[in-house]
Amino acid sequence: MEALACNLAIIAMLDLDAPLAVPRKASVMWSAARYRPPVYGKHFLTVLDLMADPRVALIERVATGYRFAGRPGLRTTYRPTLAFLEHIPLALLSWAAFGRAEEPEVLILKGLKDPKAGQAPLMDYPETATTHRLRQEVLKINAFLSKARIVLLDGGPGDLDEEGQPLDPSRLTLRRSFNGGADRHKVAP
Repeated sequence: MEALACNLAIIAMLDLDAPLAVPRKASVMWSAARYRPPVYGKHFLTVLDLMADPRVALIERVATGYRFAGRPGLRTTYRPTLAFLEHIPLALLSWAAFGRAEEPEVLILKGLKDPKAGQAPLMDYPETATTHRLRQEVLKINAFLSKARIVLLDGGPGDLDEEGQPLDPSRLTLRRSFNGGADRHKVAP
C-alpha cells in the first residue's frame, strides 16, 4: 500500500493529468522472481481492489488494461480520489519526501524483440561467476551514485522525459541490459 500511495502522491504533487498505470496480469504478478518487484503478488491486487472499493474510495479506476494477441497490452490505470488527497499534505511534499526501493535486479537479459508487439521478453539466466562480477560492478556504481550530490538544475518538478514520464531526481541508479538473448551474450554458461 505504501508503494501505491507514494506513486499516487507523486502524481498529485506534480499535478499530472495522467493516471497511475499498474499491472494486474498474472504473468507480471507471478513472473520470474529475478525481475519482479517485491510489492507484486496477490497482496498487491488485494490492496488495489480495497483502495478502489466504493466503501473506501481512495482511488478510482480510470481504464481497465487489455491485450490483443501479438500486440503490446495496456495497463489498468487509477487516479487518486479527493478522499485520498485529504490525507496527503500536498503543499509540504517534495521529492525529498520520497525514497526509492532498490531494483530487484540490475542485470537485465532480454530475448529477441517480437516484431508485432515491439517488445522483448525478459529472460531468466543462471548465476555464474560472470553474472556475479557484472552485478557487483553495477552495484558499486549505484552505491557511488546514491552518495553523489546530483541535482537537476534545469526545469521544475513537473518536467517529463522523452517517454512522458516524470523526471524522478531520486532515480540515481543504473541497470545493465543485454538484448537479443543469452546466445548473443556471455551471461549464460
